[in-house]
Amino acid sequence: MDPTGYFKWDTYEVKEHKILLNEAREKTEFSKKNQNYQVYKDFIWNRYDLGSFMETNQYNYLYDLLTGTSAYKNNAGRASWAQKQLADAFFESKEAEYERLFALGIAVGLGSTKGPGNAIKNIKSLDDILNDPSKL
Repeated sequence: MDPTGYFKWDTYEVKEHKILLNEAREKTEFSKKNQNYQVYKDFIWNRYDLGSFMETNQYNYLYDLLTGTSAYKNNAGRASWAQKQLADAFFESKEAEYERLFALGIAVGLGSTKGPGNAIKNIKSLDDILNDPSKL
């Protein structure tokens, strides 16, 4: 944790979440009709248990802004803002757990160049996770 109270590195879960958000943004190709739109939307919602701390309507709004499929004005700035909102909400939902792990000295996967945190580099897409869950 840095002096401002924020973690200096993202945890493995937060990095993975950000990767999937980026991938959803790219692979949906700005269309709700694209088959990837719903696959990513459902996978991210379920994988990170977003329903435990976020309303469905809030998630739908942010996901649609992220993917450029919103009924509201879509642009890169709004997509980036939505991505940050989703990532921050997920991090904040896990923050107390991360703080406990840091206090115990057992947190792993915090973005170091050695050790478990390096495993995230092996995950390139949702297909990697779905085809080989052992990568998690």
